[in-house]
Amino acid sequence: MVRTDVSPDQADVPRRKAFSRRDFAVLTGLAGVGWLGSRILRENAPLARDMSSNGRALTTAAQRTSRAAGNPEGSVTIVAFNDFLCPICKVTAHVLAAAVKHDGDVRIEYRDLAFFGPMAERAALVGLAMDRQGLYSAYHDRTMAMHKPLSEAVLRDIANDVGADREQAADDLKHERKAFMSRLQQDANLAFGLGIRGTPAFLVENLLAIGRLTESEFLSIFAKAREMARDL
Repeated sequence: MVRTDVSPDQADVPRRKAFSRRDFAVLTGLAGVGWLGSRILRENAPLARDMSSNGRALTTAAQRTSRAAGNPEGSVTIVAFNDFLCPICKVTAHVLAAAVKHDGDVRIEYRDLAFFGPMAERAALVGLAMDRQGLYSAYHDRTMAMHKPLSEAVLRDIANDVGADREQAADDLKHERKAFMSRLQQDANLAFGLGIRGTPAFLVENLLAIGRLTESEFLSIFAKAREMARDL
């Protein structure tokens, strides 16, 4: 019996062979090899890149600002490049804080970038206004712990939560805006000079790590930074 619902062209096209168990086993094996290879590469890749030859890296860790936390006299300084809207930054912030507390001899210097747009920039500007009141660290921690989307209203609530003088903050945001924007631009230029194109990123003395890290990985980088310092 001849089918009348199939065109001559269709009749000449061979049908696709059914997907067999052997095909599935081969593809599964290839996928497994790929996964294992990527895991091996990840586990053997260095946690941080040596930036000793980068002139900016040599001076960055030596800079001291009031946007800081941890041990003021720490033997190791970590410069944390964050974006207040970056979800990975939020996840990593408390991990870094735990590692710094565990180590006890590390100073954190914060640099706020605005890769995530205008609201990220606004949050960074408010951070600079909080810094003028000695409240940057509290503001940073509270903002990073905030799970709801940031907005002007949320930023006002955070300022209230950390005990800021809102009138003073509003005045600084208005009259110091040019200086604040210049500060953010300097921080962005520093990040780009170090090859940072996203957040979070961490410069631990002359070691640069980019992306999400565990507490044990932070501690390992701190130890490596001290080892490199002793070898100088």
